[in-house]
Amino acid sequence: MKSIRVLFILLIIVTLSFVVLPKIGYAQDASPIPLCESIPSGADCGRFGDCRELCQKCEGNDGIWTGIGCLPTDMAGLVRSIFEIFSGVIGGLIFLCIIVNGLKIMTARGDSEAIKKAKEAISSCIVGLLVLLFSILFLKIVGVDILRIPGWR
Repeated sequence: MKSIRVLFILLIIVTLSFVVLPKIGYAQDASPIPLCESIPSGADCGRFGDCRELCQKCEGNDGIWTGIGCLPTDMAGLVRSIFEIFSGVIGGLIFLCIIVNGLKIMTARGDSEAIKKAKEAISSCIVGLLVLLFSILFLKIVGVDILRIPGWR
C-alpha cells in the first residue's frame, strides 16, 4: 500500500514537471548564443584550419557548429552526417577488434582454446565489417541510384 502511494506521488510529480516546467524554463525573448564570436580568432582546428572561420561558414550554410564539426539542420543532411560519423566509429571499433584479437592469438602461448576463441572473434569482426560495407553499398545503390533520395551523394 505504501509503495503504491509513493509511485502515485512520483507519477504526479513527473506529470507536473512536463506541464509546469517548460513554461517556467523558457524566456520570452531568448536570443541565440553567439557561438562563433566566442571562439578565439586563429583557434586551430588541426588539419581543417581556423575554427572560427569554419564555424562562421557552417552557420552561413544553415548548419550548427558542434564539437564534432558542422552538422546540417536539414533532415537529409543530418541523417547523412550521423550515418557518416557512425560508419567511421564502427569501422574503427572493428579495426580495434581485429588488432586486439590478433594480439590474443600471438600471446596465447600455444593454448588451443584461446587461439580458437580469438580466431572466432576475428571472423566475427570481419563479418561485422562486411555487414557495414554492404549496408553502405545497399544505401548507395537503393537510396541514391534507384530512389534518388535528396541530400545523399
